[in-house]
Amino acid sequence: MIEALVLTAVLQSGPDHLVTDAVKNKKIEEINFKKPHKGGFSDAITAASTVPKKWKPFAACVLERESGAELEDKNSGEGARNPRSSASGRWQFLQTGWGQGLPFMVADQLKDHGMPKKKAKQVRLHLQSKPIDQWDGHFQDAGAIEVLQQGGWFHWRHGDKCDGKRAR
Repeated sequence: MIEALVLTAVLQSGPDHLVTDAVKNKKIEEINFKKPHKGGFSDAITAASTVPKKWKPFAACVLERESGAELEDKNSGEGARNPRSSASGRWQFLQTGWGQGLPFMVADQLKDHGMPKKKAKQVRLHLQSKPIDQWDGHFQDAGAIEVLQQGGWFHWRHGDKCDGKRAR
């Protein structure tokens, strides 16, 4: 009798490959906040955090000046903190001015690169719960790119060699 019940339960659960695929697809959709380029929606995250060619000279110069970071190394400078202000991260955003607004800009950038609205909101809420210097460099870059594309290059204006490298 017990064997018949177990056999019935197994047969009614459907083929194993469907269960495995459902679990695999759920895992694929999970955003890896520690390594966003390796989790769900990694293509959208990578694209959103790739500095457009016209901004690369300016961005590389600003990163070097602000945090000593390298443009192509997303982990470099992500934990940088200014001891005299709330500026932090690769781009030295002021936590007090950007901490709540920048996550919305990151979400916009992610949606522009194919991330569904619901998942972009998940990213935004996650970022709003952490100081900027604790965000992965991919998200810091996505925010900075959105700022640059919206005309906010002047936030990094310093009267030095970087200013002459901005996109026009």
